[in-house]
Amino acid sequence: MPSARLSLRQIIEHAGGEFRIPDYQRRYIWGQQKRGSKNSATKLLANISKAFEAGEELFLQGITLSRRTDGGFDVVDGQQRLTFLYLLLLHLDPSKQYFKIRYDCRASAEAWLEARDEKIDDPSSQDVYYFRLSLKAITQAAPKYSVDDLLDKIIFLYIELPEPDMSIGAYQMLNATKSVMNPCDVIKADLMRMASDPKQPYATDWDLNALRSRYASEWESWLRWWNAPAVRTYYGTTAKDPLDLLLRLGLRSRGSDCTTPLTYDEFRVAIEAEAPEPYHAAKHFFSKLRRTQKRFEEAYADTVAYNRIKAILLLQEPQAQFDFLHLYFITMEINDEALEWYYKLSFLGMSIDEILSGQPESAKFDDMLATLSMADVYHSEAKKEAFNLLLRLNIDEDIKLGRRFDFRIWNNRSLEHIYSKSRVWHRNPDGRIFDGNDNELHISRHKLDSDPTFLHRDDIVNLDGVQLSEHCIGNLVLLYGQNNARFGNAGFEEKKMMFLAPGDMGVFESRNLLHSVCVFAGNTWTAQSIVDNYNLTLKNLKLYYGIK
Repeated sequence: MPSARLSLRQIIEHAGGEFRIPDYQRRYIWGQQKRGSKNSATKLLANISKAFEAGEELFLQGITLSRRTDGGFDVVDGQQRLTFLYLLLLHLDPSKQYFKIRYDCRASAEAWLEARDEKIDDPSSQDVYYFRLSLKAITQAAPKYSVDDLLDKIIFLYIELPEPDMSIGAYQMLNATKSVMNPCDVIKADLMRMASDPKQPYATDWDLNALRSRYASEWESWLRWWNAPAVRTYYGTTAKDPLDLLLRLGLRSRGSDCTTPLTYDEFRVAIEAEAPEPYHAAKHFFSKLRRTQKRFEEAYADTVAYNRIKAILLLQEPQAQFDFLHLYFITMEINDEALEWYYKLSFLGMSIDEILSGQPESAKFDDMLATLSMADVYHSEAKKEAFNLLLRLNIDEDIKLGRRFDFRIWNNRSLEHIYSKSRVWHRNPDGRIFDGNDNELHISRHKLDSDPTFLHRDDIVNLDGVQLSEHCIGNLVLLYGQNNARFGNAGFEEKKMMFLAPGDMGVFESRNLLHSVCVFAGNTWTAQSIVDNYNLTLKNLKLYYGIK
């Protein structure tokens, strides 16, 4: 029976009334409250009641089983739904056990399900904790339908994966039904099966079980690491497929299309090329994943690598991001010294392919220098270059201190004028006076000259006579967007107070930006200050890239 549309009763009868949860499966988690929505247990109970009250069947997508060599069945997909339905049937008819769930890998979970004894309590068992939450949800819902309704009106797409091989066609059928199962789940199951293949020489049952358990434990530890919100944000992964990036890097070569979804077919093709025997291939691939995972964790823990890798990922296009990650984590062609160079060149706007091909950086540098030398970088495409330069200056300060940079600013970044543009005035050819926002000022020239809070644009002149403006790189700092709004048209002293004074000024996230803080550490800010900062910024840019 490779696949069919079956009722819960029919699936139970086909499986002989017993389902085993293999050790590569995740733990039971239904009953867990999700932010802003019902938990899975409550939601399914509501859907069952709604369908049965309307006299309809309820289709719960897929149940996928793998036939064991002893004739039993492992649950490949559907563990959460089957376990919940087991608990629901016990609530409706405590006198009868309609099927068994065997948690071979976790004794406390199996013992609790078998005895249904509230006195059995293992604080370390996540399964038992959520069994209790599910039963609580069932009791509160007080379902009024019959056991027969539950057995005959709950419908699944049943898929059976043959032993010892997992059929690609069966997987594709499962995927077409939009089941919650994803390629990572199937790859995991197949890796575990192949690695513990009893056909491998000199392997006892004890050896195979120990190997399978160790692999499952490692996989779970990787899942926990990738599921940490900070890690997901950093590497741009999702809670739905936390290991997707790790597996795509392990299965694809540099230059492969990074936008196409991971597939089980892709895994099967790659694993067959690893080694002649499936168990050797699985072990080789698992070792590769282990090395890659270790490198991911080490890079994340190392402050310098953390800051430079994230900056490169933000500055590069998606395909270049994948190629860089492949070079760093898989082929390991980028050491610490090379990482710094990739970091510097990415800020010049060079792609990974351009860096790899050895394209001279001089042309890109000349373009950047010319762009940032403009009198007005704020109202042009040069604004992007100004953002990137100031971002790097702030990241570099954190690198010096061995501190992780807060990259949340990337989607909330803003350029702030140190001397407020609303307080810098200039005269148009027709004689009218405007501020830096191009708003006309109805103030006399005499009053403007006598007001120390206003600055004349004509005074912002470099030593070589080049006219600058309040919009040049010398008068700009990087801030969080919300702090920019709070600055408004405040003067330098007031802005400095917001930046540096503790306590009463409220939350000011931009204090994390060490370069921006340093700019405001001076006593005053004048036209000459803008010119001096302009020249210093461009001088340091040349020194940074080794240009004299």
